Amino acid sequence: MKWILVPLLWTAAVVVALAVIWRMWHGRNVVLRGRWSPRFVRMVVLVLIVVGVGIDKASSEPPPEAGRRGVPRVRHVALASSGVLTSQAVTRWRHGNARLGPWQTVKQAIVTLDATAASPDSQTIETIRVGTSLLPEQFRELLLADVNAIEKGQPIPTVDAAKLIATLDEMERFGFCDHWSVAYLWRKSARLTSPGDRTRLAELFVRIERHARMTDALIYAQVAVRPTPISPRAWMSKAGPSREIRLHEEQIQQRILAAAQGDFSTHQATTWQRDATMVAAVGDGSVPVTIVRPDGRHELRPGQTFTFTRLDLLETSPGEKPVVLRHLWLGQIELLAGRTLSVWDLPALISPEAKKKLQSVVEKAVAGDELAAEQLQRALPLTHEAIRIAVEETPRAKGAPRLRMLLTLFDDTVVRDRPPQSPVTRGDFLLPGMER
Repeated sequence: MKWILVPLLWTAAVVVALAVIWRMWHGRNVVLRGRWSPRFVRMVVLVLIVVGVGIDKASSEPPPEAGRRGVPRVRHVALASSGVLTSQAVTRWRHGNARLGPWQTVKQAIVTLDATAASPDSQTIETIRVGTSLLPEQFRELLLADVNAIEKGQPIPTVDAAKLIATLDEMERFGFCDHWSVAYLWRKSARLTSPGDRTRLAELFVRIERHARMTDALIYAQVAVRPTPISPRAWMSKAGPSREIRLHEEQIQQRILAAAQGDFSTHQATTWQRDATMVAAVGDGSVPVTIVRPDGRHELRPGQTFTFTRLDLLETSPGEKPVVLRHLWLGQIELLAGRTLSVWDLPALISPEAKKKLQSVVEKAVAGDELAAEQLQRALPLTHEAIRIAVEETPRAKGAPRLRMLLTLFDDTVVRDRPPQSPVTRGDFLLPGMER
């Protein structure tokens, strides 16, 4: 009976296909519903494909030449004020930041490796080494040096400021813009202690802020343009993209590039200006202090209130009289004269009385007090080291997850449980992690 049923089904499929073609010819929608089996629907679709339904006849014709009426000519837009936002940079950024791209896999593997206290997994190590093969060379060297140190159980190697700036230069020439990567380089600045490195901190932070604005501009441009791929058609050639597809992709690149350049010239605020900040004031009777920001140097007079971010520096003039800052609940903070201070230095300068007050608030936050956690969050440049020690000592406490999220907000990465480190004394000026 099967040899009789199959021809009948094909005959019925031809009849249904003709009915579909008739309805489509008259501009009506066609929906196959009811008790049709999936096998019979496939037969109808095969008949429609054989007779040519679904094939775009215009696709066999040559695409219109760029420059004719109605077809915009694709031009390579000149470099923006950043000097690096080019069409090639946009192309590399789009491929590198694809949702399922290799760089996303590598970042997840690195975060997993750094956040795990257990011995590193050999498969994770191999994933990182293979996935970083297409990254800029100097950035790849930094990543692999850290991975090798974690694999061998050794301290993370230190890097000087010149190396970090050169790495940023290469990343921008390569068109490699990424928030996670620039935050990774910023965390490296915690170990810059030599006088030569301290003098280049301002240059490094300016470059980090510019790189973050470039990445934001590319993200916003991608959302604004909303590139849509050309939909596939039946019997489309598998040999590669046609000239029409290449022209379409170049037009998308041009629109993203123009939108990114426009946003970069006007976009200022990034997460570096919004997250992990604190408000303080120069104390009455204090000597002035200079705050160095990516937009320039500004002198702060006694009584003047300011907002301090992770990319700001405080420069104190030489002399015997220190600079005195006034914080809302931590009181007075003295800054030694003739210093360039970053966010990594401030926790060591808190007075003994303020440290006791800070410790009391941290203990409440560890116990689960939400108000205490919010109080710590509003002063992260001063409180991040105390929070870090508390999380390391009591990782299972009720409020530890909330505090760990605060550190993630500050570090821009998942916080790893490490053994407690010795407190940094006020006169040593050691930075977090140097004793490890």
